[in-house]
Amino acid sequence: MRRLVLGLTFAASLAGSIRVAHANGCNLYTPQRWGQIREGCSLTTYSLPEVGADMPEITRGGLPITPTIVHDQVTLQVTFQHYPSPTDCNLIPSYEDRTFERYTFSWPDLHGGDEVIVDGGPYTVVVPGPGDCGVVDPAFYCSDPIQSCDPGMDPPDDGTPGDSDEGGGCSAGGGGTSWLVILGVVALLSYSRRSRASSRR
Repeated sequence: MRRLVLGLTFAASLAGSIRVAHANGCNLYTPQRWGQIREGCSLTTYSLPEVGADMPEITRGGLPITPTIVHDQVTLQVTFQHYPSPTDCNLIPSYEDRTFERYTFSWPDLHGGDEVIVDGGPYTVVVPGPGDCGVVDPAFYCSDPIQSCDPGMDPPDDGTPGDSDEGGGCSAGGGGTSWLVILGVVALLSYSRRSRASSRR
């Protein structure tokens, strides 16, 4: 079987899973792994209690290598993104704390140069020697499926100043007409008084 360096293979595997998670818009309901399988390093998995853990399996010479497992629970912030309405294409973020199961796997008997098979894969891979173990920085998110807005639909009234200005313009116009009516009445009354004074003379 073809022999590969484990670090490169595992990094490519993680990159593939990240792309799938983004494509689905949610990585909350699948276990997520962080870390590296290499001498002196460990793997950490996070998952919701109802999802179940992602237990890595490593075999060497056809025999499983037993890991040391540390288990606890941790609270992480999950980012949710939702559309406020069927006609609004702006995602609104919200945040919620969730409890996750955390498993940390390490293999004290794993050494650089060992040829192993990970998770029943088709290739024998070579374990890297001591080095950078990477950063465990879990991030969980869940977003609504992509929503298309119909350009022909009238946008919702968002209370912009332009709308209120139109109302103000109408009110100003109505006020101007009222003043013209008042001036007309005053002129008519003045003319009537002059006419009465002339007739008395």
